[in-house]
Amino acid sequence: MDREKARAEREKRRQEIGSRLRILRRESRITQADLAKKVHVSQQMIGHIETGKKAMTPKLCHKIARAIGCSTDDIINGESA
Repeated sequence: MDREKARAEREKRRQEIGSRLRILRRESRITQADLAKKVHVSQQMIGHIETGKKAMTPKLCHKIARAIGCSTDDIINGESA
C-alpha cells in the first residue's frame, strides 16, 4: 500500500509541475514545437511532461527554464528564486 501511495504522490507532483510548465510556456508565447526545438527534445516529450506522463531531468528543466525565461523554481515550485 505504501508503494501505491508513493506512486500516486509522484504522479500528482508530475502533473502539478506539468501544469505550471504549460502556463509558463503559454505566457512566454512559445509553442510546444518551438520549445522542443530549443531544448532538443521531441514535441511529444514536451506534451508528456506537461500532462504529467513523463518527468524532466534536472538538466532538461534548466534548459526549459532558460528557453521560456523563468527559473527552475518557477517550474518546480511555482515560485521565483
